[in-house]
Amino acid sequence: MYKKGPSKLTFVIPAVVIIVMLFFLLIPSESQKVQNVIESFYTYEQEARFSLAYDLFHPKMQETYSRANYIENRGRFIGVEGFPFSLSKPEKVSDWSMTEGVEPLDSVYKVTVTKEIRDSQNGNYRMEQDVYVAEELETGEWKVLWDFN
Repeated sequence: MYKKGPSKLTFVIPAVVIIVMLFFLLIPSESQKVQNVIESFYTYEQEARFSLAYDLFHPKMQETYSRANYIENRGRFIGVEGFPFSLSKPEKVSDWSMTEGVEPLDSVYKVTVTKEIRDSQNGNYRMEQDVYVAEELETGEWKVLWDFN
């Protein structure tokens, strides 16, 4: 008498389920990518690594600020004793543009950044800023924008 072993499906189905789960767990969502970019940007600013922060600007921001201008201005503005920050959950927005009269960007997220500024010369204060992140079409990378409307 021939005894039949377990079906191949017994092994294949769990393997497929595990692969799909790993795919979703290891590949960050758009929202997570947005959060990561903003977190990196403000971490670089905290560490006074303004050139690296500048690299995370969207090309439209880089048209607004030269690297040298940004580094000089941020160096003066952030010339404080540090700033812990927190981020809101990314919120997808539609038809957003950085300035009036400019064609809106398609895939844009808004995140509110709250900085706790500790400044021995001017006192301590909290600053909130809505920061936008859009996908750069040429590279597929998510990049930071500020609102000038």
